[in-house]
This record gives sequence, C-alpha cells and structure tokens, in this order.
Amino acid sequence: MSRFKRSCMQTILALAAFATFAQWAPWLGAKPLFELAYMELQHRAIPNDAHSFSISHGDVVFHHHGTIADQPIEFMLYTLLLAFLVGLMVWLSKSRSG
Repeated sequence: MSRFKRSCMQTILALAAFATFAQWAPWLGAKPLFELAYMELQHRAIPNDAHSFSISHGDVVFHHHGTIADQPIEFMLYTLLLAFLVGLMVWLSKSRSG
C-alpha cells in the first residue's frame, strides 16, 4: 500500500475514532436523572428525551442516552468500536509498504 493511501486511511480512521469518542465519552460521567434532585445545582428545564445528565465545566448537561448501567451493551459496542479503530490506526502506522 502506498504511503499516500495509508495516510488517507489513517485520516479517515482518526475522524471515525474522534466521532466515536465523542459519542462514547459522555457515558463515563453520566448519572441517572433522579440524582439531580439531590444536588443543589442550577440547571435549565429537563428535556423530555433526557435519560441522564453529567456535569461539564460546572454546567449540567443532559443526555439522550442512559447510564452505563442502563445501557451496558451499547456502551460495550462503542468501547469495542473505539478500540478497533485506534488499533487499526496503530497497525497501519506500524505496517510497511511492500
């Protein structure tokens, strides 16, 4: 595989890994909505499609997905996809063109 093709593939994989990470990372800090009642935080109205929340830079952020405990299969699939994409990027960077 030529260096140009490998670089293009790595760029596409990096973009896919970044998009996957952006979907995966909020699960790490997600808490169930009922915990919000016990915290003395100011927040906007809870959206109807919110299933969890997290604190990001001092602000309450609502999520349409649940917590890891609520959706372990989805979280595991995103984790595996992220690991696969990063692993493939590393493999491509270590492989030599024939």
